[in-house]
Amino acid sequence: MEGWIIEGAHHKWIEESLEASELIIFLDTPYRKRERRIFTRFLKQILLLEKSNYKPTWKILCNMYQWNTLFEFEIKKEITVQLLPYTHKVLFISNYKSVEAILKSVKR
Repeated sequence: MEGWIIEGAHHKWIEESLEASELIIFLDTPYRKRERRIFTRFLKQILLLEKSNYKPTWKILCNMYQWNTLFEFEIKKEITVQLLPYTHKVLFISNYKSVEAILKSVKR
């Protein structure tokens, strides 16, 4: 199976990819859950339990929280509007069980 994934932070230049895609999955985990995961990942990186491609610092942690807030209250709205022409092929997912079900249903 040939496929690709585009990460949502780059939503302003993916229009051609949206048109070409067969399926668009918008992973919309709850804001508070993302906050917990940001902190958990930071803690694991500080304790050297998880590798990172950057040095985990308090500044980076603050930047991650700022980005999370920006995503929740601005970027998510922009992406939702951007996806309106493609509603026939968009799945909005907010939990892990939905992800598992979709992965099982996709032909491999």
